[in-house]
Order: sequence, then structure tokens, then C-alpha cells
Amino acid sequence: MAETNQLLINYYKKEEIKKVKKMMEEKLEVGEILESVNMEWISKEEVLNILGEDYEPVIKESRIEHKHKNENENMINTFSVTPNTPMEIAKKYKKYFEEYNQNRKEICKDKNISNGTFQKYLRLNYLIPELQELVNNKKLGINP
Repeated sequence: MAETNQLLINYYKKEEIKKVKKMMEEKLEVGEILESVNMEWISKEEVLNILGEDYEPVIKESRIEHKHKNENENMINTFSVTPNTPMEIAKKYKKYFEEYNQNRKEICKDKNISNGTFQKYLRLNYLIPELQELVNNKKLGINP
């Protein structure tokens, strides 16, 4: 059984590496790439090693920000800051979800994340403060 688990871990890690390489080809910003990968399978250091020191992203507005730029300039500026903790990401995703009429499909496409990952982050907003603190300190994962 341990061998099967290791095979699955290796598979998911390879999938995250593929995702990083695809995002590199798209010239996404480093923060966006780090936000999009599943840190359960690949570490921040591994992502940065894949990107290398010479990586130069194309600085661009996201599709959602561009679409709604004239509607709410302040909200866009709030989302341009790259969150550092899982709870900051969760709060940002919740705000996206509320502000963009719960258009989950568009948000997931824009952020290059799966619907499941998006849902996990949304659920973090409803944890009691003690559990949210454990998630932020990485003593508790984002998975239920």
C-alpha cells in the first residue's frame, strides 16, 4: 500500500510540475503561478527552481480585472496584491465570488485553478477562527 501511495504522490507532483511549465510558457507572474499550484504536492522552492532566476513574466491584467476595470477600480487594486497565507487567498476568492455574481467558471479559468480547489478555499472562510489560524500556520491543510 505504501508503494501505491508513493506512486500517487509522484504522479500528482509531476502534474503540478507540468502545470508550472505550462504557466511559464504563458509568461504568468510568479505570484500567480505560486497561487495556482497545489502546495500539497510541490513546494514553493521547487516551483522557484523550475522557474529559474532568468524567468521574466509578462505583466498583464487578468481577464476578470480587465473586464470590470471601469466598474470598480478599488476592488481591482485589492486583488493585484499577491496573498501570502491560505486565509488571505480564501478571502480574496470569496470576494471575487461575491463581486462577480458567483461566476465560478470564469474565476477558475482566470486563476487557472480547478473548481475543487476554488471550493476548498471558499470553505475556509466558514471555519472558526481557531481553525483558520491553524490553516494559516500550516498545521492544518486546506483539505477537509
